Parts: sequence; C-alpha cells; structure tokens
Amino acid sequence: MDAAQNLKIVAFDPGITTGYASGVITDGKLGAVSGQAKWKELDLYLQLKFAQPRIIIYERFDFRRGQSRMELFPRNLIGVIHLYYQKRMAQGVPIDLFPQMPVEGKNYYTDAVLKSSKMYKVGNPHANDAMRHLLHWYTFGPGFKYNTNGFEPLA
Repeated sequence: MDAAQNLKIVAFDPGITTGYASGVITDGKLGAVSGQAKWKELDLYLQLKFAQPRIIIYERFDFRRGQSRMELFPRNLIGVIHLYYQKRMAQGVPIDLFPQMPVEGKNYYTDAVLKSSKMYKVGNPHANDAMRHLLHWYTFGPGFKYNTNGFEPLA
C-alpha cells in the first residue's frame, strides 16, 4: 500500500442488531467509527456496495452444543458478506476477508480499553464488539503490517 493511499476497512458483528466499525488507514494511522443497525440481508449488501471496502472483518458464527436458544440470522448476513466478496473478486477487484472468533475481539479490547482510547460507544454493545474486531485485526492480526501510527476515533 502506498503511504498516501487510503485503505478502507469494515468490521461486522452480525446479528439481529449488527454492529459495524468502519475505518480508513492513511499514513499508517487507522481512523475509525462504529455504530449498530437492524439490517436485513439486502440492507447489508447495499452498505457494502456503497462503502466498497478493501478489507472486511467479521465475527464468525459458531454452533455451540447444548445452547438452548440459537439465533441463526447471523449466518444469513455472513452469507451476504461472502456473496459480496465473491462478486468483487469475480470483477477483478482485490478484497480481503478475515473471519474472527468471538473471543478474539474481547481478549484485549475490553470496555475499559475502548473507553480509555475513546473508541467506546455508550449503549451500543454491538458497535463496541465490531470495533473490538477491527482493532484486534489492526493491532494483533494481519492488519498490524499497516499499523505504524496507531488509531484514533473519527468524529
């Protein structure tokens, strides 16, 4: 990546209420913002089409034996993410996809850490989970190769 180039990234915590964190890396610094929405499949697809991220990070869906009530809707949204990815790749547009385990985002980036770095959103637990996944990818995962100047919240 050229230092002057902007690299668009989006992270998702898919569910009935989907958390999202959008970021741009410029000159080695990630600027990010998060939110949450009750998107249906088409809504998510249109968001991806509008944003055209170069990198997509999402929380994987894990089936856990013995779980009494399992919400399967996140699988639909993950399918939409994969459809978008495959379509962009078929068009010759480079795009990377990074699934993460739920625990990956929560190990280091606790509420206290998000608050101290001004990346926490009060009353938006899904937005915070998406931000955890984005920051985990940028700090400890494959995104570390772009990290030369840390991160900051976007207004």
